[in-house]
Amino acid sequence: MKVLVALTIFGFAALAYAAVVPADIEYMEVETLAKPKCPPSPAGKIIVLPNPSNCTTYYQCSGGFAWEMPCPTGLHWNAKAKTCDWPEGACCDPAYDPEGKCKKY
Repeated sequence: MKVLVALTIFGFAALAYAAVVPADIEYMEVETLAKPKCPPSPAGKIIVLPNPSNCTTYYQCSGGFAWEMPCPTGLHWNAKAKTCDWPEGACCDPAYDPEGKCKKY
């Protein structure tokens, strides 16, 4: 009897899932494709990398994997200082450097 109840619940769950998720959508792990490769590092040393497509995040390497980390709201990643900074000081987005004080973006 318990098996019959479990199979019935499983059947309803499968039908509900099929009704919600269209079958013609292709799923791919976009974040995995976009993440940089972490360089080798000595044990205990934290390596951080800029995210070239998003100034408000950066990557922290751990165990050979790059983990996307957010800056606090309103801040951008400053690759030179290796910390989150005000957009004008981070030199990440040219829109925040109208006078051209930053050398590289």
